Amino acid sequence: SSHSLTSGKNLAFSSISLTYPGNRTLYQYWIDRGEDTDWIDTDNPDRTLIEIDDPDIQGLKIRARKAGGHAWSDPLEIPLIVQLPWYKRKTNIFLLSILGVSLLALFWRSNNKRFRRQITDLESLLHAKNAPPDKEENKGEILYEPSAGSDPQNELLTASMHLIYTVTNHIDAGMKWDHMLEQLSIATMKLPHTVAFEIGTLRKKSNKIIIDGYAHSKQVFYNREESWSEPLSIFKHGIKAQKGEIIKGNIPNQDILSKWTGKFNSVILVPFLLGRKRYAAIAIYGDEKLQNEHVLKAIQSVANYLELIH
Repeated sequence: SSHSLTSGKNLAFSSISLTYPGNRTLYQYWIDRGEDTDWIDTDNPDRTLIEIDDPDIQGLKIRARKAGGHAWSDPLEIPLIVQLPWYKRKTNIFLLSILGVSLLALFWRSNNKRFRRQITDLESLLHAKNAPPDKEENKGEILYEPSAGSDPQNELLTASMHLIYTVTNHIDAGMKWDHMLEQLSIATMKLPHTVAFEIGTLRKKSNKIIIDGYAHSKQVFYNREESWSEPLSIFKHGIKAQKGEIIKGNIPNQDILSKWTGKFNSVILVPFLLGRKRYAAIAIYGDEKLQNEHVLKAIQSVANYLELIH
């Protein structure tokens, strides 16, 4: 029979549907894969669908003969170019492989830089923690030295400003918050013995803000150095608080502080925002004078400033 596929041009197919008249005629097709293969009988007298999914396919041949006859017709030859899906094409597979290797190399390099930066931060932290304070090296740092007989309110305000300076300095330096907490333990060594600080990072769970990390001031009582080995109860068990709300009251666990000469029987907790859904809080421990209205306003200013600079 006549056909229109004898121009010699390669055609792109993903499948071929053959429709032919019955008329007691048998049909066979042969797929050229560059090697000897068998002719395939069509199993439908009217229509056959041939899937073209092999990149080695070079052409297709079709032949026919009358039922009861013995001679097959000359085959109709159709040259083909197989059109594979994009993800099966050799060129695309090669390009995807290069892209994958490049992304893996970039990921490794980024992780390696972050790891080295963490090591550098840790080394700096250890060096700062073990090195004695040197006033010559810290000319620009505000060091608080309480004067004899100074007013506790002024001591608290000055110590709070010292805390602001320390926090600001480390935020500007790009130090991670956890490392900054460690630095605060060192930086607050010169706070007055009438006031103690805890700084905590918080995570919000339901309506409860729970402290999951903390640092504390290092106190010196009559030339005897003491440090807190664990958070006080208000930090240890979690507290309910809202942003900007000042919580004041008595310290829930006096036993922890009983070994200290200083009188700590009152606490003020000031939560503030450190970014999207990230909170921190300052817990200030002292005596009843902490409940003074002017002191509370000074502490609130500290929290507002910490939130602003972040």
